[in-house]
Amino acid sequence: MQQKSVLKGMQISRTIPYRDPDALFALAGTDGNGQNAYLPIGDSMLSRHMLLLGAPGTGKSNLMSHFLRNIRANLTQTDVLVALDPAGEYYKAFYQPGDIVFSNDIRSSGEAGEAYWNLYSELCEDDKVIEDASFLCDLLFGEHIRGTAEPFYANAARDLFMALIVYLRRRGDKELQNNLALRELLDGFDFESMRSILEQEPDLRALASYLSKPDSPETLGVVAALQQAARELLQGCFCQDGSLGMRPLIRAKGGKVIFVCYDPSHGNMLRPLYAALIDLCMQEALSRKENEGSVYLLLDGIAAFPPFPHLEDALLLGRSRGLKIILSAMSVSQLQNRYGSAVTQSLVCSFGTTVVFRLHDRLSRDFVKGLYGRHRVVESFASTVQIRNIIEQVMDQYIIEDEDITALQTLECLIATMHYPPFWFRLRPYGG
Repeated sequence: MQQKSVLKGMQISRTIPYRDPDALFALAGTDGNGQNAYLPIGDSMLSRHMLLLGAPGTGKSNLMSHFLRNIRANLTQTDVLVALDPAGEYYKAFYQPGDIVFSNDIRSSGEAGEAYWNLYSELCEDDKVIEDASFLCDLLFGEHIRGTAEPFYANAARDLFMALIVYLRRRGDKELQNNLALRELLDGFDFESMRSILEQEPDLRALASYLSKPDSPETLGVVAALQQAARELLQGCFCQDGSLGMRPLIRAKGGKVIFVCYDPSHGNMLRPLYAALIDLCMQEALSRKENEGSVYLLLDGIAAFPPFPHLEDALLLGRSRGLKIILSAMSVSQLQNRYGSAVTQSLVCSFGTTVVFRLHDRLSRDFVKGLYGRHRVVESFASTVQIRNIIEQVMDQYIIEDEDITALQTLECLIATMHYPPFWFRLRPYGG
């Protein structure tokens, strides 16, 4: 018979040591001893951000559903909740009339009903039109620029797209400041009209060099890239005379719930647009002053989208701005494939709480084991040689071992938070 005793260091707790007297709500479940238990969730935990790691079907979405329901119930007029919903399951379970939905189907809606995204709504300051438009175009074109063998054409298309947005914004004609009008202008592209537009604006005049020779292969390639980008980005519900904007909604707060419902049927074409909406949310939250309420951001399946430029800053600096992020991912390696090794290491180390479900890949398990490091244990076991009786062996082992992670069943998790030891918890099924 083998026994293990800890001589020095922490060990996985079978009860819940975490306490929060100011908790907003509590999650019901059972502890490692099979007893009914409640996990308190409050600002102390949420403000330090949470990472949910686990293979598909292990309980991440169930936990996210509990968070969405309970956070929604505690929203005040100074708060806003944004949920990235790649599968549509959160919209299906939690949508209520008056919620905001960014989507490329009939779900797209505002407070009063049917409504659509308008990129001009993201240009909130008159004195920063070029800066805001340039950043928005970086988000929309960034993945294509990074992935093409000839970045010149994609960069030129991005610059001309930005120039036309800025020109129409400065004109002040509201009828032309929407996605539909922009798409129609780009579909009917005219060299002389575009050159005239660029020549009228001193800070855009240099971009006219892209169109210096209308019949040259380079110029024709730029125009083709521009029109292709317009067809891919401004389509369906994102090619309408809309009024919705992520940045104004974050500013308005009002206890609103916003769903960003990714449409996987359109694959790569609209991914940059959905990523832009989430990054604009983080950008706006980071630009706020302190004590302006909370922005709750629930991110599920971010590896399906281009990298969010503001994600690292949001995790490191968002706490003082009221930004609270709950991120769900299948594995660390999945994030690493999207963000690279160095950035991923910074990202995963920025979460104050990590909830670990069953993991299949070595990289993720190594990350989890490294959260607490090692402790010193003594193992006692009976020798197979009768005359030797009991054998004791002192060794250093990880506080969380591979078998602790791989033995987790569906809905079971290990929670690592702040200065508390890791503890075992089984959450109740949502709605069960």
